[in-house]
Amino acid sequence: MREFFTLLMVSFVMLAVSCSTDDGNDDGGNGEAPRLTLTSEGVMRFPAEGGSGEINYTLENVGTNVELSVASGAEWITNISAGNVVTFDVAANDTTDERSAIIVLSYKGASVQVIVEQQGQPDEEFLAGKLNGRFY
Repeated sequence: MREFFTLLMVSFVMLAVSCSTDDGNDDGGNGEAPRLTLTSEGVMRFPAEGGSGEINYTLENVGTNVELSVASGAEWITNISAGNVVTFDVAANDTTDERSAIIVLSYKGASVQVIVEQQGQPDEEFLAGKLNGRFY
C-alpha cells in the first residue's frame, strides 16, 4: 500500500512539473533539447537515524530563465535545495518498517529520478529469564 501511495505522489509530481509554463528559452540557443543526466547513484540508502543526502547531476543545453525543479512526495524528505547539486535531509525513521520514496529532478522536458530508501529501527530483542522451569 505504501508503494502505491509513493507511486501516486510521484505521478502527481510529474504531472505538476509537466504542466508548468515557462517563458525561458529551452534549448540553450543551439537548437538541441535540454539533457539532464544523473551522475550520482540512482538509489540512495540511509540508516534509521536519517541523515543528509546529495544528488549530483549534469545539465546540458541550458536555456535562460529556467531553473531545475526538484520534488518529492515524502514528508520525511525535507530541506530539498537545488543548486550545482541537490541537497536534502532524511528524517529519522521511528518505526521498524523500511520506507522508500522518489526524488524527481526536472528541467523542461528532461527528468531523472532518485530512489531514497531508509532502514527501519531494529526489532527490540526480548529476553526472558528462566527460574525453576518458568519464564519471568
